[in-house]
Amino acid sequence: MSGLGAGEWHGGPRPLPGPDAARLACLTPLAAAVSARPEVRLGAALATAALGWCAAADDAAERGIVCPDRWSPARRRVWQGGACLRVTAWPRPAGPGGRAPAVLMAGAFPEVDGHPGPRPGEGVMIAGEGAGPHLWQRLAGQLDCRVPRRAAVPGGFSTRDFLRGRGLAWEGRLTERDTLPAQDDILGHAGARWLSPLRVSLVDRIETLFPPDEARLLRSVLLGDRSEEMRSLRASYAGLGLGHLFAVSGLHVGLVGGILMLMLRLARLGPGGRCLILVPALVVYTLLVGMPGSAVRAASLLGVAAVAAWTGRPPDGLRSLGLLLWIWTLAEPAALSDAGLRLSFGAAAGIVLTLRAVSPGLAGRPRAVRWLGNALAVSLGAQLGALPETARSFGWIHPLATGLNLVAVPVFGGAVWLGAGALLLAPLGWLAESLSAVSWLMLRLISAGTGLLADLAGARLGLPLWDLRAGVLYATGLWGLWRLATASGRVARCVGAVCAAGLLTLPYLGRTVHGGEMTAVQFDVGQGDCAALVFPDRSWILIDTGEAWRDTGPFRRDVRPWLRREGLGPPAGVVLTHGHADHDGAAAQVAAELAPSTWWLGGRAEAPPDVHPRSVRRPAPGDTLHRAAGWSLICIATGGAEKTGPAENDRSLVVALHGHGRPRGLWTGDLEAAGERDLLARHPIHAPHGLEVLKAGHHGSRTSSSPGFLAALRPATMLISCGLDNRHGHPSHGPFTLGVDTLRVLRTDLDGTVVLRWRDAGPPEITAGPVPAAIGLTPGGPARTMPASRR
Repeated sequence: MSGLGAGEWHGGPRPLPGPDAARLACLTPLAAAVSARPEVRLGAALATAALGWCAAADDAAERGIVCPDRWSPARRRVWQGGACLRVTAWPRPAGPGGRAPAVLMAGAFPEVDGHPGPRPGEGVMIAGEGAGPHLWQRLAGQLDCRVPRRAAVPGGFSTRDFLRGRGLAWEGRLTERDTLPAQDDILGHAGARWLSPLRVSLVDRIETLFPPDEARLLRSVLLGDRSEEMRSLRASYAGLGLGHLFAVSGLHVGLVGGILMLMLRLARLGPGGRCLILVPALVVYTLLVGMPGSAVRAASLLGVAAVAAWTGRPPDGLRSLGLLLWIWTLAEPAALSDAGLRLSFGAAAGIVLTLRAVSPGLAGRPRAVRWLGNALAVSLGAQLGALPETARSFGWIHPLATGLNLVAVPVFGGAVWLGAGALLLAPLGWLAESLSAVSWLMLRLISAGTGLLADLAGARLGLPLWDLRAGVLYATGLWGLWRLATASGRVARCVGAVCAAGLLTLPYLGRTVHGGEMTAVQFDVGQGDCAALVFPDRSWILIDTGEAWRDTGPFRRDVRPWLRREGLGPPAGVVLTHGHADHDGAAAQVAAELAPSTWWLGGRAEAPPDVHPRSVRRPAPGDTLHRAAGWSLICIATGGAEKTGPAENDRSLVVALHGHGRPRGLWTGDLEAAGERDLLARHPIHAPHGLEVLKAGHHGSRTSSSPGFLAALRPATMLISCGLDNRHGHPSHGPFTLGVDTLRVLRTDLDGTVVLRWRDAGPPEITAGPVPAAIGLTPGGPARTMPASRR
């Protein structure tokens, strides 16, 4: 319990070396600069990246969750106080209001449980109602701050890392908001008088020149406007590996910069004149789009190239990238935790290296061949360079993404070129209208193409969580591609081809399930229930779905990406234990995206409307739901679907996982004490050596997991699926004790997703993550005795 208050638990990883370590690491390129040996430079780059990555960790997560012990509800700490903030980017719509990043200028936040709150100079992602503020506006009000949440599943999206990579340590809600006067505030005055009207004027021009759908698309790619109306279109692009077209990234900054450079060349300006106009224009553009990191980085690279051309020194792409990464790490080490930064630098490096590799082979070829070869090299290089981060952050790639990008990027880029040209030439009238007409036709052509290919969006290749094996294979494959492109000898080319082919095996590495291994995954879906049982032959069963929030929810946000990463196809079946929304709320999403072959229903649960009645079952006790490789899932009990009789929780369908001739795990839905007694009386579970895993009924409520039930099953590990700050106060059972042995308790709100693996007849290997299961507490918590009234 060292370092913690008595009985207190803190979720989150142990802190790693801080920003100073990353800044110190950035000195290694200086030492390497005097050496001509490539291995020294490579070692310096790896050291910089490794220590910079360590700097991205802090102790925020240790302050974010408080829980008195392993058997009490957990809550997120909230720091409250008056604050003055400055908005640092344009807001984005979210619910009834919007969200915008801001920096805390002043504020008083009392300590909570002995932990300090936000301090001036720290970044906050603020949410509020009403009209969104403009860039650099100062706001005052009551601010409620929390530590951002970590990823719910291994490799899943982490709000904490996402915000920290943008210099934001907190997320909060601003109430009683008041706008401070802009007097004597140069930044606020510039935002209100110049940038905001210019942005509004550009939006008006776009809406005047283009139809509604194309206008929203151009607002998204040129100004970073994320309207809710574009969500479905963005999703259709992303499903085909084209989601980057919507982001304000280096592609769009390069397109805008290219348009401006073309106009400056037509005006016959020299390198100095072009530089003096291009650099300020890029600064204004990055301000108009809200200064996202990708736009700032791309504008910086273009600025460096313009300055190099002015001074007569040919720019070196890799050297410029390295310099920019070095400066970025020095200025903000935590930015390395931003997946967008890693994606953009990886893609840019991949493009530069691929173009260098293919340029000698394309020299002297016809212009059409050179154009096609360079376009393919850019598309392939960007995807190869971004592959490690794509695997880590998304877990999948589309097998046709390279070919689709080869067509979509030039057409989309041309449409953006013409659209931006129409905006710049709007005073000329007929010329702007002509350019906009061609632009929206090209955009509509791309949208129509993605609609026709919508059925292919599900053809995705799962990628592994990046580990040493994947890294070695990736590096070998890149070396093979380089040899294949640059070597002249037949033997060298054959060796390169063999090494490059290793890249094709990447989607088959890092899977959770291997031959002869049974895996059970209890997902962190907040205050709900969802589990997956993956059998040794890679057939699998889903137990409950969690709840749904409009068109999203934990299933689409966390569970579905995990299943895609593991390369799991349609499930053999879905078990809906009973008819409560926190267990079957996402059933329609599961039916639409996974197409299960069978639905087993308990209680009043109903299959989604589009499911064929022949695939719906209401099993009886003793029915085997699924069997594979010596493991089976058996229905133990069900309360039926009658309108009279026990409450819905006690109608829960109870299923047991059997392996090697005995029960290994039990999932009980929301079964309460009355249902447990009925289960033991009618359908006793024979577990002479005790049950290895029990998923606690009703989220660890005091109404479930009765002493008699635990005494009969003697589980070694109990899983509790519950959410932080849940309004029911779960778990509320109290300490679990069986004789002298303390029951190991794992909770999804504290431990994240729990993975259990059986490799033989022995007990399972349990991994709780994506963060360490506990800090300062033993896995089962301190041994306590159950009160006599609860025995």
